[in-house]
Amino acid sequence: KGDQTNRDAVHNYFRFGKALSERLAILMQKNPPQTAHTKLNEEVRERLPTHVNKTVVRRRVDTARKIYDIFNVIGEDKIRHVKSFTASSFSDLTRSEVAYIIKNLHV
Repeated sequence: KGDQTNRDAVHNYFRFGKALSERLAILMQKNPPQTAHTKLNEEVRERLPTHVNKTVVRRRVDTARKIYDIFNVIGEDKIRHVKSFTASSFSDLTRSEVAYIIKNLHV
């Protein structure tokens, strides 16, 4: 049951990351990258309770994008194989570690 709950959380982050990536692509059509990322974080924050601070928003957005970036390349279906990684484990990965995972797990 714990593994399934964890996979569900990772899958929810994947879907969130997909929506973020799609929105970011739209924002980047008319904004420089840094501005687009800032606007994206602001849009997410506007939809959350007021007590949620920018750091929490940025961390959740970053986690969702890392999970999406990995599983978008290696396959969304691979989420069902996740056992030892929690959603928060993905947040601890650096961008270079994400790139390494994508490069070495892409089939």
